Amino acid sequence: MNDIRKDLLEEYDEIILKLALDNFSIIKGKEFDLEKEKIKECEKFSISQSEIRKISKLLERYLMKQNIFVFIKDTAALLKKVSVFVVLFIIMSGITIISVDAARSKLLNLILKMEDEYTSIELTNNRSGNVLGNSLYINWENAYAPTYFLMDIQFRTYPIQII
Repeated sequence: MNDIRKDLLEEYDEIILKLALDNFSIIKGKEFDLEKEKIKECEKFSISQSEIRKISKLLERYLMKQNIFVFIKDTAALLKKVSVFVVLFIIMSGITIISVDAARSKLLNLILKMEDEYTSIELTNNRSGNVLGNSLYINWENAYAPTYFLMDIQFRTYPIQII
């Protein structure tokens, strides 16, 4: 029973302290309101519209500089991360190109798009005019012919069907 009474007295003291602080803050608030009204009436503490504009311009410039600084900082951090991935991609692509022939061919084919029209020779029947007897007739206007052939090239022959 003694403990309950002690707890109740402590709680009562806390409530009284809160009420006293609340009353004090109300009184001080009223004093501050009166002081604010006095300052508004005094010309010594008043700010003209031109001064308000100057202050607002200064604040806007400062905030803009801060925003630019934050943007540059964030962009630099992002570029550091991206550069790591770019370097890793270049290293992995280089290793792949050097070590694997099939992957090298596929990767280079992505870069150099080969057109069948310009990279293959197709023989047709005599009616088209490209084959004269046993020799191939090539129109050399605006044409490209290789100057040499690699030794390991394999030629395939396809039967010509005459319709």
